[in-house]
Amino acid sequence: MLDKFSGERKNKINFKRTAMRVIPIAAAFAVTVSAAFGYMLKYNHDGDKCLVSESSLNDADSVDSMKYAADYSEVYNYFKLAEKKASRIKSNGYYGYDIVEDEVMADGAIAEDSVQEEEVNQNSVNVSSQQKKDYSDTYNQETGVLEADIVKTDGNNIYYACGNVINAANVKDGKFLNTIQFHKDEEAINDMYLYNNILIVISSANNFSEDVNYGEENDCCGLIYNDTCISFYTSGEYPQLIGTYMQEGSYNDVRLTDNGYLYLVSNTEKYYSSKDFTSEEFEKYIPRYSVNQEVKYVEPDCIMIPEYYPDVLYSSSAFANISAFNLNAETPYEPTDIQSVAGFSGTVYCSYENLYLTFGYEDTEITRFSINSGKITPQASGKVKGYVNDQFSMSEYNGYLRIATTVNMRNNSWNGVFGDSQDYNNYLYVLDMELREAGKIKDFGLDETIKSVNFQGDTAYIVTFRQTDPLYAIDLRDPHNPVIMDEFKINGYSSYMQKWSDNLLLGFGQSADNDGTLTGVKLTMFDNTDPENLSALDTVEINADYEHEYVSSEAVWERKAMLIDPEKNIIGFPVTEDSYYSSENKNESYYIFYSYKDGHFNYLNKIQNDMEYDAFNRAIIIGDYVYMLSGLQFKSADMATLSNNLLDVFYMFIGLCMAITMVFTLKDKNEIKHFVEMLEEVGKKCPLIIKSEVGVNMSEQQSVGPHFGDVIQIVEFSNRIDLQKYPQSKEHQKLLTDGPEMETVSAIDYII
Repeated sequence: MLDKFSGERKNKINFKRTAMRVIPIAAAFAVTVSAAFGYMLKYNHDGDKCLVSESSLNDADSVDSMKYAADYSEVYNYFKLAEKKASRIKSNGYYGYDIVEDEVMADGAIAEDSVQEEEVNQNSVNVSSQQKKDYSDTYNQETGVLEADIVKTDGNNIYYACGNVINAANVKDGKFLNTIQFHKDEEAINDMYLYNNILIVISSANNFSEDVNYGEENDCCGLIYNDTCISFYTSGEYPQLIGTYMQEGSYNDVRLTDNGYLYLVSNTEKYYSSKDFTSEEFEKYIPRYSVNQEVKYVEPDCIMIPEYYPDVLYSSSAFANISAFNLNAETPYEPTDIQSVAGFSGTVYCSYENLYLTFGYEDTEITRFSINSGKITPQASGKVKGYVNDQFSMSEYNGYLRIATTVNMRNNSWNGVFGDSQDYNNYLYVLDMELREAGKIKDFGLDETIKSVNFQGDTAYIVTFRQTDPLYAIDLRDPHNPVIMDEFKINGYSSYMQKWSDNLLLGFGQSADNDGTLTGVKLTMFDNTDPENLSALDTVEINADYEHEYVSSEAVWERKAMLIDPEKNIIGFPVTEDSYYSSENKNESYYIFYSYKDGHFNYLNKIQNDMEYDAFNRAIIIGDYVYMLSGLQFKSADMATLSNNLLDVFYMFIGLCMAITMVFTLKDKNEIKHFVEMLEEVGKKCPLIIKSEVGVNMSEQQSVGPHFGDVIQIVEFSNRIDLQKYPQSKEHQKLLTDGPEMETVSAIDYII
């Protein structure tokens, strides 16, 4: 369907009305409703510009669409109209809000006759062949789509993010050699990538603005803005900063295709009332970004807003921002594309050719963007009932998107979110590439919620839970007619599932008793040789020993905390045993390892974390050695002797002051005064030292042993790294060369 405009053909895109409901995002959010992504727009790129294909509709009252803004004032006017519509929100109970809309499911795709021929997706061509690596990496949901994590390695160096710092260790044969700490910005690190020779660090920062007014007239209150930042470093023993990028909005997710294109997603909400500024003050309502601290604003022709305003409610100033980077470019920190779409984004799923954004609780809005060599192109949108559990609830396969959802039948109540309701239903949808429903199956796991999903080709494995763990095997060979093949029940549930081999499915989650009361954590190996006859070959449980003990694992909610390597036959995960509710006051954490053979898990060892209230949350393999990582320590072990002993340990006292106390015994006592002056000078001039105290022995006690000490110096450092650098500092080296001869020197390093 094409219209002709003064010598050129432009797309005329029709959209079926996609209704949306008001969705409370979280209790911490203000009453905010998103435009969501129940819309779709076809557009083209010309160079670095976003060129919009103009839309025209015959019936604006019955059809909704998204369009690119002609200028910033059009975005401003959209915000003002959206604010007026906000008055239509009506409360429907505790944290519940509702507006009556017609229900439209999985519809809103582009009309078939308006689809342009798409250029060949270069991502699908010349996929880089990965050389076999002798080290572990973050498990990737999709082949060729790399996932970020707080730990990365190139086989020689380990980079581990904790808080706002990165601890890097050069390792060899299980030994920690050179160690450094860097980044040290105020931003909290979320994720990292290591691609070729570039370390990509994704972090979050908060900025406070005092020029935003809301509430009563003349009532001024500041507003915190969230920014997502990327720092690009060289890799190696001494990383160097290459460049920086900042994108406005709270960090959502990131993906990297193995041919070097990175895609970053953030959510922006900038203000509460357009009364505080005019349309000319675009910097107050347009998403901003920066390259090497040079601030820019998203161009109007890269901002998608609703073209028509029906009786649905949109959040003022809410945007989902998507940016793309070419890590093979000379300037990898320069975005190749950036798109802003009115509305929030939730769970992100990414195949090799498409990026999917979802949003919603009662209904989930889905938008598909093609990702083509650093270009982001919206392709289709749809909607399904319920909410998705995580990214593994979605899978693109043979031209279809499979998506599993849980529906809270009590609709607009938050009670179900917190587990008070048992009125649940579960769906598995099969959508075509226009995100129209091809088939579905529902009414399984009634009164239970989806805890984990694993797709293997034409089969979906879904775990639901209330009292027991039903593992469903669903046949998807006919996308129009999904069929449940088997339902296998076991106590507890698997929060994560991963293929172990062709006939084995590994599950990890929480153990439970017959009443559904959670008791600890568990590891299960399922036999899926015959999906119509599932079984559990072996289960390992780590449960609380007594009433007030609590056994948990970060891996229950963060699957990246697990180490799963079928080739090396090792499975590991962190465990914390806490009894702070009892007189025992026990807090023990460790990383525990198992192997699997002949239908049974075999215990290997558990490596204790010997720092109080510190826990290992990652483990990686390099060669024949395994490294356990936490915020305060690294430990290593030889995998061949894992059951016997540790190999090495490296302590990092991040954010804790360190001190060294040194006692000097001089051969010539006449040199004491001069030596004290030298020590005081070192304390003043060495930039590594934050505090220094020097004293002379005044005791009249007889010495115990041959030496008692003449001079004492207590030196404080901000961290362990600075303490380690001190012996090589020029001030200390001068002390060694110019200072008096010593009979003995004693030193103690410790945490303050």
